[in-house]
Amino acid sequence: MSCPHCGTPSSLTTGETRRINWLELTDESNLAGENLEGANLTRADLSGEELTEAVLCNADLSQANLYRAKLTGADLSNANLTGADLTDANLAGANLSGANLQNTNLDSANLNGANLSLANLYRSCLATTQLTADLSFTNLHYADLSKANLTGAKLNRADLTRAQLLGANLTDADFTRARFCETAMPDGDIRTD
Repeated sequence: MSCPHCGTPSSLTTGETRRINWLELTDESNLAGENLEGANLTRADLSGEELTEAVLCNADLSQANLYRAKLTGADLSNANLTGADLTDANLAGANLSGANLQNTNLDSANLNGANLSLANLYRSCLATTQLTADLSFTNLHYADLSKANLTGAKLNRADLTRAQLLGANLTDADFTRARFCETAMPDGDIRTD
C-alpha cells in the first residue's frame, strides 16, 4: 500500500495501523524521512523530534506532544492532530491538507509555505504564528489568530466565523470569497459579510 496523497510506499496493509513504541526512542532518535503513514501516535511525546520530510499521512497524532518538533516538509495530509501541542513547531513547507487540527495549539509555530487547504482548525490557537501558507477552504471557526503573520496567505473560501484576528498582519492576504461572521479584525472591528 502507498500513501494516496504522495505515493510513498508503506509496509502497512489496507486498514492496518502501526503502533510505535516510543519507549525505545533515545534522545538522539531521528525520524527524518521515515514513512509513518497511518501510524497510531496518540498521546506520543515527540517534543523536539526531528521529523523533517517524514510521511505521516493518515496518522493519528491526537493529543500528541509535538512541542518544538521539526516537521519541515513533512506530509501530514489527512492526519488527525486533534488536541495536539505544536507550540513552536517548524512546519514550514509541510502538507497538512485535509488534516484535523481541532483544538490544536500552534502558538508561535512556523507554517510558512505549508499547505493547510481543507484543514479543520476549529478552536485552534495560532497566535503569533507565521502563516504565509495556503489556507484555502479551511475551517477557522473560533480560531485564535491574534498577532499571527498572515502576509501573503491564501484564505480563499476560508471560514473565519468568530475567529480572532486582533493584531494580525494581513498584508497581501487573499480573502477571496472567505466567510466573515462576527470575526474580530486586527483593529478590533467586528466583521460580518
